[in-house]
Amino acid sequence: KLVPAFNLHDKIWREDFEECMNHLDQLCQENRSLRVFWCPTEHSASLYSLPDTSGIGRTRSKADVCEIRTLNVTTQPSAAVEAQAGERIGPSYRIFPGSIPMPNHNECEYSVPYEDGPAVLREIRKLIQTKHPSQIFPVEYRTVAADDIWLSPYFERKTAMISVSGAAGEDYWDFIRDCETIFSWVKGRPHWGKLHSLGRSEIEALYPRYGDFISQRARFDPDGRFLNDYLRERFG
Repeated sequence: KLVPAFNLHDKIWREDFEECMNHLDQLCQENRSLRVFWCPTEHSASLYSLPDTSGIGRTRSKADVCEIRTLNVTTQPSAAVEAQAGERIGPSYRIFPGSIPMPNHNECEYSVPYEDGPAVLREIRKLIQTKHPSQIFPVEYRTVAADDIWLSPYFERKTAMISVSGAAGEDYWDFIRDCETIFSWVKGRPHWGKLHSLGRSEIEALYPRYGDFISQRARFDPDGRFLNDYLRERFG
């Protein structure tokens, strides 16, 4: 759907973890787009090329902090925030795609019910702090509206997306599987374009219309021409 061109107001700042959690729902409700990056160490933010926010926000902590980024539609010109650290205004086609210039990395991301998101984020944080302290990439938290697509992670539920990452080429499957255990507590669904370890039976249990999708896939591709080994195991 085409809409008239618009500007976005991009804002980033830092908060202590608990400060962020205390108003996380409010942040989600009041902003068009919200991305929270929990950074376990002072080096975490640089792994995602996040800008330096050490002087933006009330906290002066460097570790166990949240880098909070919001995007909102605005009619103000770019000059309105030129003097304000951590803020910029520009055309949506420039601001949105380039809001986080991430380096090459591997990522596992799951959708969980919106109301369970904060508790799951706390469990992932505890997991990293106690069992996997070497995993220092930021943990990203964002929200997505419900939709009606049969195999969408957002099928018929408002969603919080939580992702964990590692350097490209790094083997961190033990960490991913521990995270997947936490996601499974609330029937988390994997992002199809990222790392996960779920098989056919686990996927079927998470998607109410899985059987309908399998039937339609077989109807339109009876010879399996669009299946590879990975897809055949899960959807063949």
